[in-house]
Amino acid sequence: MGKSGAGVIVASFAVVSMVATGCAKAIDGRPVAAGPPGAFDDSQCTRVDAPMETIPPAAGAPDDAEPTLRTARPEGWKRMTQLDSAMIRFAMGNAALGVGDFAASAVVTMESQPGDVAPDTIFDDGRRGLISALGATDVDFTDGTLCGLPAQTVHYTMPRPNGGSPLGATAVVAVMPSSDRTFAVSITIQSPRPDDPRYQQDANDIMTGFQVLAPDSGRR
Repeated sequence: MGKSGAGVIVASFAVVSMVATGCAKAIDGRPVAAGPPGAFDDSQCTRVDAPMETIPPAAGAPDDAEPTLRTARPEGWKRMTQLDSAMIRFAMGNAALGVGDFAASAVVTMESQPGDVAPDTIFDDGRRGLISALGATDVDFTDGTLCGLPAQTVHYTMPRPNGGSPLGATAVVAVMPSSDRTFAVSITIQSPRPDDPRYQQDANDIMTGFQVLAPDSGRR
């Protein structure tokens, strides 16, 4: 992550846009490795009924450094591995909850920087990045926690790719210090049919059920 700490939210929305419009172009980056086996200590997380999926760490990442990430993947949401990279850890879409070739989509990103970075610095810089880099409007945020970690939920509106009505999106950003680094993890979700009851249920499961766990969780 750069000094601004804005990358995770900005990258998430940029990739969400590509997933939503059916882009299958691979993004340069390290391939991902196999996911960790074993039990997970998710006692501080919110559990949902949707199936959970462990997100593989980036290839070459030390097992004792990166947080373990897990996401809910409701029925009908298809994984897109073409986008996997060092920053973009997971992407999925659901065409049935979209309009035309514009699907509902969700993207997980992760970055880190050396030292102990205050969560508020990462949150503030992330919101500024949305506005300055992507032209987001109606940016609203709520502080909270995710699996016991400092977190912030951000709602915002973006111009739709290739024109059309503005698109609303929601991101949850969590911050975890680990070893001598601070990790910022985000999950971003959107749909051109935000009022669809099925999408609302799936979105709630995906956003509420997202897990950022200790680096060695599931590896013991």
